[in-house]
Parts: sequence; C-alpha cells; structure tokens
Amino acid sequence: MWPSLATANHIADLANIFFIGSLVVGVISTVMIVWMANVKEGHWERARQDSEERIAVLATQGDEAKAALGTAQADIAKANAQIAEANARAVEAKLALEKFKAPRVLTDAQAVRVGAKLKQFGSEPVDLFLYSESAENVRLIGPISFAVNTSGRATRIWHVFGGAIFGVLVQVRKDAPENVRRAGEALLNALKAEGIFTNRQTDFSIEDWPQNTAGPQTPALSERAPIRVLVGNKPI
Repeated sequence: MWPSLATANHIADLANIFFIGSLVVGVISTVMIVWMANVKEGHWERARQDSEERIAVLATQGDEAKAALGTAQADIAKANAQIAEANARAVEAKLALEKFKAPRVLTDAQAVRVGAKLKQFGSEPVDLFLYSESAENVRLIGPISFAVNTSGRATRIWHVFGGAIFGVLVQVRKDAPENVRRAGEALLNALKAEGIFTNRQTDFSIEDWPQNTAGPQTPALSERAPIRVLVGNKPI
C-alpha cells in the first residue's frame, strides 16, 4: 500500500509540525493584531486630542476676534459720534458767525414785545444817545425808541460826537426809585432776549451829560429822564 508506514508517519509528523507552527503563528498574529489595534487606537486618540485642542484654540481665537470686532465697532461708533458732534459744533459756529456778521435788527414785532415787558414798571421817560452815526446804529436806535414808546413812555434822541461805546448800554440814575431800576433791568433783558447785545452801564448822576450833542435842547436837570440808552457800534 502506498505510502508506506514510514512515509505516512513522516508526513504525519510534518503535518503536526506545520499545524503546531500555524497555531503559534495564529497566536502571534492575534497578539500582533490586538497590539497594533491598541497602538492605532492610541494614535487616533492622540489625533482626536490634537483636533480638540486645535478646535479649542480656534474657538478661543474666534471669541477673541469677536471681542476685537466688538471693540472696533464700539470705537467706530464713538468716532462717528465725535464726528457728528464736531459737525454740529461747526454748524453752530457758522450760524453764530453769520449772526455776528449780520446787522443788528429790531423788528416791529420784537419792539412790541420789548415794550410789553416795560409796561408794569411805570411810565418814566427814557433818553437815548446815538454814538457813531453808522447806518446800522441809525437803523437800530429808531426801533428801540419805538419799543419804549409802546410801553407808554416818552423818548428823546441825541447824537453824541466824540467818544465811543460798543453795543447797547442801559443806564439808571443813581437816585432812581426801585420801580425805575426794575424798568431799566427789564429793558436790558428784553433787548438781550431779542438778540441785541446789551449791557448795564454804571449809574449816572443827574448832572452828568455827554459833551458835543446834537438834538433837542439840553433839558434842565429836573427834566432829564431817569433811564438812558446808549447805542454804539456793534462789538467786534
């Protein structure tokens, strides 16, 4: 019979050797598979951690960028507000300059308002003095006189030659009673309210009178008004 017993034993021994070898290789392969699986899992875990760290860094950078953007937007809004305020001030300055350059004017309606504020303080007369006969001064003193007239007070106007004043000044006689002083103050404030630059001048004595005047005859001391208005050039 083929193969012989010796050959069969030899072949069986070889087969057993290969079988045992295959088992050993299987065990080694299994160990290597498990080991390499753990190694790969370690690498994947490290990669996941690196990814999470990068994501965290990017998220932080994103938050920082958002914060920086918010700060920049706030700065832009603040700058825009400052620009708007500067523009508004520039417009106000321009209007103020135009108003300053414009000639002084007191309309009839304004004059009536001025007179209405004087009525409650009696009816004592007012003397007006024109310093510098510029066209603007001449146009202004008439409406002021009219404003005083609407309060029931008489007025007289003198032209003064020599000396100079600026703006409109209101004077009250030193010995004037309280209602006259209040009338002088009311006239000053009323003219100011209508945009006429007006100030209070030092009280005058009844003997005080400007030199070199032209107009009505110089009145006697007893006929001089307790309130005076001096009209000069527009302040520079």
